[in-house]
Amino acid sequence: MREVDVSLGSGVDVEKYFLKGKINKSLKRTLPSIVCFEKCLKLNIDHYGATIQLANIFLEYDLGECAFLYYQSAVRIRPESVSANYGLIVALKRHTRDISSIVKCMKRRISMDPDNFQWVTSLAILRYFEDDDVMALKLLTKAFAVK
Repeated sequence: MREVDVSLGSGVDVEKYFLKGKINKSLKRTLPSIVCFEKCLKLNIDHYGATIQLANIFLEYDLGECAFLYYQSAVRIRPESVSANYGLIVALKRHTRDISSIVKCMKRRISMDPDNFQWVTSLAILRYFEDDDVMALKLLTKAFAVK
């Protein structure tokens, strides 16, 4: 396989690390991509792209706890992101088998802010995973009515 030059050139900035990470990821070079995304986050802790990419990598490698932490950060950075909220629920489901405690936690969070799109949507996704399609549809309808 031919080596691809993904050097940063002059004027190192956040987006160059991010792009280098994406190139490495697309070339299936996981460790170099992780290093680039981490460098990106060192320069900008709130870089959504690097955060979600790391979360996705860790989820892909079934590292639920690491993925969960990065998805949590992604939700903090961009609360309306369906990808981040969906990933958070998937990582939670892989990290713990106690679904009832997750549902309880989410319901408590929703009770504090019943019009919060991200949490209502996340609970709908969790209900979908539990094969409760009717409740998932009701929650999604509520979420989109709020939005």
